[in-house]
Amino acid sequence: MKSALLILLTMSSCSYNWRHAIAPAALSAVSGACYGVHETVVHHPDRIPQNLNRQWWDGRVSWTNKGTTAWGQTFGSFGTDAKHTFGPIHRWTLFGAGVTVGIGRRRPWWHYGLDAAVSFAAFSIGFHSTYTIGFKK
Repeated sequence: MKSALLILLTMSSCSYNWRHAIAPAALSAVSGACYGVHETVVHHPDRIPQNLNRQWWDGRVSWTNKGTTAWGQTFGSFGTDAKHTFGPIHRWTLFGAGVTVGIGRRRPWWHYGLDAAVSFAAFSIGFHSTYTIGFKK
């Protein structure tokens, strides 16, 4: 682990601009946080605080919010409950993070790798801040 960190620090001193990683890292952190909420709602509804609206937060009941129309059961389910709100936001922001890594002028290949590594760390921090810490039982 120390050698990998040393390599990253050595490489980063060779004209790497950390500002390129801000947008992908921010989008990744939001994506991770949304994924943490989504996974909590789906797999651990018992962790959801009792003062929150169960009809929107508890996946065991909230699936009825979608309605019976074909639109409501497919595309129109965004916003009807926590699962169908945080799931798409997770995917959209993760996609946006991947796109923003590649935007801009051409750089050495390892700059993209560092951007991806920073984004992965930000995603993990976002995920664990909601899944492990935010919805602690």
